[in-house]
Amino acid sequence: MNSSEIYLKIGLRVSYYRRLQGWTQEQLSNVSKVSRARISDIECGKGNFYFDSILAIAEALGKDYRLLLYGDELIEETIERVIKRMQTEYGKENYDI
Repeated sequence: MNSSEIYLKIGLRVSYYRRLQGWTQEQLSNVSKVSRARISDIECGKGNFYFDSILAIAEALGKDYRLLLYGDELIEETIERVIKRMQTEYGKENYDI
């Protein structure tokens, strides 16, 4: 697994839990104090984010940071399917979602 795929998985987890909460990126930004643009970058798998951002986002969502970094079995299968579909449709490793 390359770093682009790792960042994408983290981003998809953030997006999943944000949407589960019923929040927009702006609402998550307000609660977490992480800029909306940064949240967007994270959710799109654009790497090189600060760990502090993940900690703040996890706390705002009421989740353990390890869940955002490593996931859990319930959503990982879905994330794998999304990544495979993106690879098939777009034929590249860096994705804008």
